[in-house]
Amino acid sequence: VDTSLRWREEIGFDFSVHPLQMRPSDPPDNFRPGNHAILELKCDRASVPMWMLDLIRLLELERDGYSKYLAAMRESQLLPSIRGARW
Repeated sequence: VDTSLRWREEIGFDFSVHPLQMRPSDPPDNFRPGNHAILELKCDRASVPMWMLDLIRLLELERDGYSKYLAAMRESQLLPSIRGARW
């Protein structure tokens, strides 16, 4: 389950992350009303485990698409430093 999705600008290959450098990429308007988390269920369509079907029914889950990468890219385009950057 993914909640509180975050991203940060990175120019080099420094993978050390300070929490204050992180920016949110999951504003509420990116989700349906009342939804605030991403649950990824992955399996072969031909052999969905029974426990997964039970979970879907129990939680009344609905299939939807959401790209965490694309959400972060959209948020990054709102920053002046990125909008004016020459690639």
